[in-house]
Amino acid sequence: MGGGQSDLAAPFFYKDKKIVTQGLMLLTPPAVEPVGLNEAKAYLGVLDSAEDSLISNLITAARQAVEQYCGRVLISQSWRLTLDTWPQETIVHGGLRDNVGLLAAVGAVGGLVEIQLPKPPLQAVLAIRVYSAAGLAATIPASNFVVDGAATPGRVVMTSGASLPVIGQSARGLEIDFTAGYGATANDVPAVLRQAVLQAVKALYGRDGDQSLAAALRVASFFKVKRVA
Repeated sequence: MGGGQSDLAAPFFYKDKKIVTQGLMLLTPPAVEPVGLNEAKAYLGVLDSAEDSLISNLITAARQAVEQYCGRVLISQSWRLTLDTWPQETIVHGGLRDNVGLLAAVGAVGGLVEIQLPKPPLQAVLAIRVYSAAGLAATIPASNFVVDGAATPGRVVMTSGASLPVIGQSARGLEIDFTAGYGATANDVPAVLRQAVLQAVKALYGRDGDQSLAAALRVASFFKVKRVA
């Protein structure tokens, strides 16, 4: 189980009993930002290169702020979701951390096991692994599950009749690696979200006039992932 940036999740509750906890780890960050340095400098009215490093950092911070606000990721990146156990029954309440893009729900749907993945839009599921009590990983064949990337959030549904391997590891014994984002380039990102990043850069840079960072993020409010109750 590799290292990387972690994003801990709230636990899930089944019939008021806490039985599943989850976590998130960034495996591969986006290769580019949704807004380029020259584009951001033009938006800020900056003509020289003295603050290029600062503005580049602000672009990353602004993109992360927009992603956190919306509960989505913009440029292609890969993540790992970890769970303690398979779901046993239909969700009554899914615990979510507000406004950080963590929208994962686990439940049995019509007799099939469904796991909703955070950080939409979902591109692909790379691997699902189950760990034994000895810490040995077993990869679940792709034929045993269906990936629904059209849903928001995306989901994995285990196929009918597929057996679920026993999770022997007491904590984080189930891993799902997946890629998410609108695409590999800035042009793949919806224009509204790119504009929100630009306005967030301006707010962070301090040339926002009366516009706060919160106001900049509200530009992207249409793309916020709805909380699941």
